[in-house]
Amino acid sequence: MTNRVAKRSKKRSSASNNNNNNSSASSSSSIVTATGGPDSVQYEFEWEAIEVGFLTRQKKEEPVVVTLACSDDNAEENEHVHTIHEYEYEYEHEHEHDQGSMNTSTPTKSSGDVLLRKVLSICIVILVILLIPVVTLLLMRRPPDNNVWTPPDYDFEFAPRTLVLNSGESIIASDLKKSPMNFVSPSGLYQLSLNQNGDLTIRSRKIINLNTTTSDANIVTSNWSDILWQKDGFPDNGVYTTTTSVDGNGDTTEIKKRNIKLSMQVDGNFVLRDTSAGEGITIWKSLTRQNPNAYFVFDDSGQIKVIDATTGYPLYLDGIPTKLSVQSNTNDDDDDDGKSTKNTDIATTTTSNIAGRGNLGPYPVRGIFYYPWFPTTWRSSDGNHLAHYIPKLGQYDSSHYDTIVNHVEQLDYGKIQLGISSWWGPDTKSDKARLLLMMDASWQKTEGRLKWCIYFEPQQGDDTVEGIRSKLKYLQEWFVDHPSYGRTIEDNKPVVFVYNKNSKDGTDCQKTSKLWSEANAPNNEWHIVLKLFNNAGFVNISPGFFHAKEEVPRLERLTSTEWTESVQKMSSLRDDDSNSDNIKWHLITSFNEAVEGTIIEATDEWDTKSGMGYFLDALHNN
Repeated sequence: MTNRVAKRSKKRSSASNNNNNNSSASSSSSIVTATGGPDSVQYEFEWEAIEVGFLTRQKKEEPVVVTLACSDDNAEENEHVHTIHEYEYEYEHEHEHDQGSMNTSTPTKSSGDVLLRKVLSICIVILVILLIPVVTLLLMRRPPDNNVWTPPDYDFEFAPRTLVLNSGESIIASDLKKSPMNFVSPSGLYQLSLNQNGDLTIRSRKIINLNTTTSDANIVTSNWSDILWQKDGFPDNGVYTTTTSVDGNGDTTEIKKRNIKLSMQVDGNFVLRDTSAGEGITIWKSLTRQNPNAYFVFDDSGQIKVIDATTGYPLYLDGIPTKLSVQSNTNDDDDDDGKSTKNTDIATTTTSNIAGRGNLGPYPVRGIFYYPWFPTTWRSSDGNHLAHYIPKLGQYDSSHYDTIVNHVEQLDYGKIQLGISSWWGPDTKSDKARLLLMMDASWQKTEGRLKWCIYFEPQQGDDTVEGIRSKLKYLQEWFVDHPSYGRTIEDNKPVVFVYNKNSKDGTDCQKTSKLWSEANAPNNEWHIVLKLFNNAGFVNISPGFFHAKEEVPRLERLTSTEWTESVQKMSSLRDDDSNSDNIKWHLITSFNEAVEGTIIEATDEWDTKSGMGYFLDALHNN
């Protein structure tokens, strides 16, 4: 059996000519050349018959040069430039010997068959060449095989829902004087109640465990637990509308009246108000306006949600935290037969650090600051100045699932490993619904490559150890068990970035550092990164700074070349022995802080052929 083998070498044109001259020294070879016009493909094949045994190559073939001339898409604009691109490939052609001797004659195949086989072989090799970097990238992103943290099972499907209020509907809570209005989740496990003050409460069915050593003996009873969650309405000593009533005897009586209404407004806002006094008093609202036809549900996860009528995804949620468990009650009861039983309630727990390695790494990790607070922040705080740069998506709403998916795709294109999401505390716009949707979309759309963590912004209570611990407990209950929440690779701790002021003498940084260290003690469950602190182990780059209120940028926006150089310099800083600073975090400010003008998301002002813009292109290529 004989193979004809041709190889294409990756060399410049001058080198190709040299190789052609050298290869001509072969004693049994023939050269086939196909050429055309100035933009045509040129091939030069040198064939050498090689004797091979069964499944074993007996002789190492000599390299054969093939050059391919084509137009270079990356040439400078308005210039017609041709360069030589050369690739290696193998083409094998089998033919039979003649009575055991080597046959170097031209194959008997027709010229059309030979050309077709050549073309097919070239296509196959080019496909393999294209797949090599893809496979390499996937292998590089694969987490370590040993002692890897396996995320808990996470259900991305919607829990069954009970419709409470459709768009435009409302309930007059103040009329519920005798008994509250109750709604039961589809499984019957949870109950939502609304009373005359507008308080919303959630309870679960009580569970009796007949055998304290196993959960298999759990029996769900018809009794409801104590309150597991409550959203306060109007206090009893709150504002009332006072009217005067005169009876038949002429005696007057003051009547205190309220008109407390729970409404699912047609604009998508879910609101609790007292409409009896003047323009009314709003006690709370979901901040989900500009979502017409949204509706309000109560689902089998024990959560209340405002649902986007178009996508079915939650725009707002509250209730029982995502992680549920059965906790023991303090009272044991005796059954009629004298057996001891234990009453338990379904309640929330904080998560403990799961043994193993986390999902971020190896270092350095590329992270970017992200702001999920739109549409209310396209203008400066006084409302008079629109941001200088508006993305291709327009003045979007951060709660919309389509917006979130688009952002996840952009971040993944820029090889971002960690989205650092601005968070202003519980029950704010940047809270549960948006962050959970961002993590869901990242897990589904990027196969887990993109992770998220909290960027803890200044908020009430963050100046005390107790206040910080309370917020960290909240974050544990709602977010850190999600498989897309970022955890350090070395010790599997959930990551939180913290905003802190930077005074000239450094006292603010030192005070903040001390507070957070004490709040994280004694279990040291979190990996805390202060954004401003000397030798913090990170490098931060930004495209510029141009506040909406200002007519001249404080920092000029970087050109494509300047930005690419910044990215390359950042990428060269590693966490190894050659780097004394031990850089663990490559940070970018920011993806979409529009008002401050540090935005790099896809925008017409810096658009490119990729559609992502040169800022994300540079991150993608470096």
